[in-house]
Amino acid sequence: MPSVTNKQLIDAAWTGDLSVLKEWKKQTMTQDKRVDVNEVTDPASRTPLHWACYGGHLECVAYLVASANADTDIQNNNNKTPLDVIDATLQIKMIKRLDHLSHRNSQLQEQLEENEQENEQLKRQLEQKEEEKTQKEQENKQLKQQLEREEESTQRLL
Repeated sequence: MPSVTNKQLIDAAWTGDLSVLKEWKKQTMTQDKRVDVNEVTDPASRTPLHWACYGGHLECVAYLVASANADTDIQNNNNKTPLDVIDATLQIKMIKRLDHLSHRNSQLQEQLEENEQENEQLKRQLEQKEEEKTQKEQENKQLKQQLEREEESTQRLL
């Protein structure tokens, strides 16, 4: 694999491509000169850790801090640390997730109401069928009794 550039490192942190971060670390360990991940910045002084936080890629954040010794207190040009950025990013993700869940909950509530209405309708149909069955059983019982009486009558005549 060709050498990972600083831009590729930042892009990988932003997109959550942990394999590129690991490859970069491996390359810096085998080179004569070590590169400090905190010195890799974009024009706004955002480090790969800032970008991993912007993207909400917690696995990359953990890797950069634990394996690449990324500084969690380093500030960009706006005086924002990666921790400042991750709070805002996670809040946005939480809001989007909650909005999605709220919408999904509304859909499920509507489906539940439809199912309950259908259930009530099916219960009424079942009750009606049971009444019809009871009526048929009574009719059959009456017909059976009538048949028995007629058979008795026929037997007497014979």
